Amino acid sequence: MTPKLKTGLILLSGIVLGAASMQGLRAQQAQGSAVAGVKNTDLVMRDLDGAPNRTFIVASGEIPVGGVAIPHSHQGDTYHYLLEGEWQVEVGGKALTLKPGQGIFHPRGEIHGGKFPNGGKLLSFYVLDKGFPRVVPAK
Repeated sequence: MTPKLKTGLILLSGIVLGAASMQGLRAQQAQGSAVAGVKNTDLVMRDLDGAPNRTFIVASGEIPVGGVAIPHSHQGDTYHYLLEGEWQVEVGGKALTLKPGQGIFHPRGEIHGGKFPNGGKLLSFYVLDKGFPRVVPAK
């Protein structure tokens, strides 16, 4: 193999790997979200042993200033933990305000939404049914 061919193959490999990495990142960020403009990143995603139809997901979310979470639910249990900002969350017709270091548990199907007046960062922990969208908009 000539040095030019070897260099060309190395460059081509780098381009392909870079494109694949970007596509994977976009796929992670494109996961269903209840907030327009949020940047979601899946940190952990794995099937649960002994529960073949369930998936465990840990995701981080960066919510823009003025972000609004539409009323929605999830196909499984969810815990949202606020890292930064303030979340004025509505659950079952009741309003709560979460500050950094606070979290909230939502059992399967519980409708919730709210506002992030100053933006925010969340860690979300999901145990969801496989094959269903992560976010189910309320009807």
